[in-house]
Amino acid sequence: LEGLVLQTSSGKSPLMTFFYNSCEKKTFNTLIKLMISNLEKFNRNLNSKSALFSIESVLASPDVVTRPTAYQVYNMIVYCSRDFLDRFKKIPRWMDGTCVRCPSVRTPAGEHLYSFFDDLVRVQKVNELVTQTIDTAHAIGSEIKKYLIRWRKYRHIWVSDKASKVEKFSLKNPTLLQYDDNFTLYSNVVDEMELMKPYIDIHCVRLNLKPLLDEVRKHAKEWKTELGSRLASSTRTIMITFQSKMTELREELERGVNELDSFKRVLQAITDIGNTLVDAELTFRDVEERHHTLRLQSIEIPSEDLELLALLKAEWTALYDASLYRKLTMEPAKVVFAKTTQELITEFVNVCALFAKRFNEEGPGAELNSLEQGFNLMEEYHTEFIEMNAKKKEMLQAEKLFDIPMSDYSSYDLAYKDFQGMQQIFTIYQNQQAARDIWAKTLWANLNPQVLLDGMEAFIKEFRRLPKPVRLLHPGILLDMRMKEFKNSIPLFIELKNEALRERHWNELMEKTGQHFDMSADRFTLEAMFAMELHRYQDICEEIIANAVKELSIEKGVKEISNVWTTMALTVLRHTKGSEDRGYILGDISEIMLALDDNSMNLQSMAASQFVGPFLPTVQKWEKNLSVVSEVLEEWLMVQRKWLYL
Repeated sequence: LEGLVLQTSSGKSPLMTFFYNSCEKKTFNTLIKLMISNLEKFNRNLNSKSALFSIESVLASPDVVTRPTAYQVYNMIVYCSRDFLDRFKKIPRWMDGTCVRCPSVRTPAGEHLYSFFDDLVRVQKVNELVTQTIDTAHAIGSEIKKYLIRWRKYRHIWVSDKASKVEKFSLKNPTLLQYDDNFTLYSNVVDEMELMKPYIDIHCVRLNLKPLLDEVRKHAKEWKTELGSRLASSTRTIMITFQSKMTELREELERGVNELDSFKRVLQAITDIGNTLVDAELTFRDVEERHHTLRLQSIEIPSEDLELLALLKAEWTALYDASLYRKLTMEPAKVVFAKTTQELITEFVNVCALFAKRFNEEGPGAELNSLEQGFNLMEEYHTEFIEMNAKKKEMLQAEKLFDIPMSDYSSYDLAYKDFQGMQQIFTIYQNQQAARDIWAKTLWANLNPQVLLDGMEAFIKEFRRLPKPVRLLHPGILLDMRMKEFKNSIPLFIELKNEALRERHWNELMEKTGQHFDMSADRFTLEAMFAMELHRYQDICEEIIANAVKELSIEKGVKEISNVWTTMALTVLRHTKGSEDRGYILGDISEIMLALDDNSMNLQSMAASQFVGPFLPTVQKWEKNLSVVSEVLEEWLMVQRKWLYL
């Protein structure tokens, strides 16, 4: 236009300034529209449901992550918007009043070209759209993270150590139902993975789930394989155990018979085989159910296990048939041996009755006065009861084997029931005795009566929790009485800690209880106090303590009088007559005389007390001393009055 009108092409014509500015303004407005429309379109695409790009979700133990990560996706979106804006830095501005491009200038940061970018980024709408883009990118990243958190419910599938977890599970000897529950759990996970879509769209991002689904499915199948291996192993153990049991029964069944014991063993084997019939059927069914469960889970069963199951069924059928045949062949001999066994049982019943009688009359439940004696008898009878119970069990089995009517063991059973109750009683006795031995080592000076009270109260509560018939046994009554006596003697311990007690009182107590011990502070322990059995001498203890308290009162009174007169001082005043100094005279002694009268009366009261014995010489001494003081003061005052009037 400048060339047509002015025939110049400088781009700087003053006459064209208006046109230069107008064109630059139109260019700027067009660029604004371009920038806004592109940013709006970019935001719409980001918020749309159509995927613009895809990322993969993978396992990175212990969490599920994406490649690229949500943070990287956020950075890429922000980078795209910034890259778009940065492209406007390539469009240069014109110098003022011209259409000539601004030259680049050097800055500390490098070459800088004045472009429309500097003005475009100041446009409020552009800034709002850029901020909106960043917020959208952040929201997309957050949505991806939020979705990945949902997969944490499957974390146990890939995080846990399969071998160790399944081993711990198998050590609990789980049932087939518990195995089946675990198989179902992991099968459901596999089914969920197969039914799930291989991708999910989060706004404009397509999350490819196939690698993640494959990994989770693989881990779930590994769990099933590990569980199947343990189930097959435990099933094999069941079959081997049953095979060993059949071998033992077969050996007993085929044993030769030449006397009563061997006959009973064979007969017992026949009975055991008959009793095992239901167990055998249940065992075979259990094994078959386990194999069926493994097949349902598509886990291969070792051929050796299938062969072992078939072998067990055949061996069991043969063993059962052999037991029936042996039973028929032994019927004639059974009648003869039954008669012999009946005689042995009758003899044993009499032995049991005599044993029960001896236990009741001479055992730990007899009318003994010493729990220690009963405790010692418990060990002896414990051994005898073990032997008698074993023999009784043998006789009961013989009765079943030979179809003999049940014998009456009621007296023995009652004695054994009492013995079991006494075991509980003597357990408490032993525990409280051990506690008392520990307490006995405590020095008297360190006595904490609350420890004794709490400890004995705990044993008494434990005893009260025993059944009433047990508590009413003679050892129970005796133990209850001994524990209560000990508990009731604890308050006496507290009273004996009274400061009023002196060595003479302890000597008197030892003399009356017949228990003598060393009173040294480092040797005087509670053991000596326990040995005194103070509950037997409660009245004596209380009398000695009461006397000691009264004597302490006298002792303190004498000491107080001694302290008063040891510190008592006479007041001496200077005496003058006119200007003549005549020396010193005795001052007012009214308070001294009052104290003298009070103390004399107190001493007379003490001397009349029946508890003055230990302090009688001291009291008499102070009575004499105070009498002398009174007489001296009276003479002194009389002489002083005469002297003053000379």
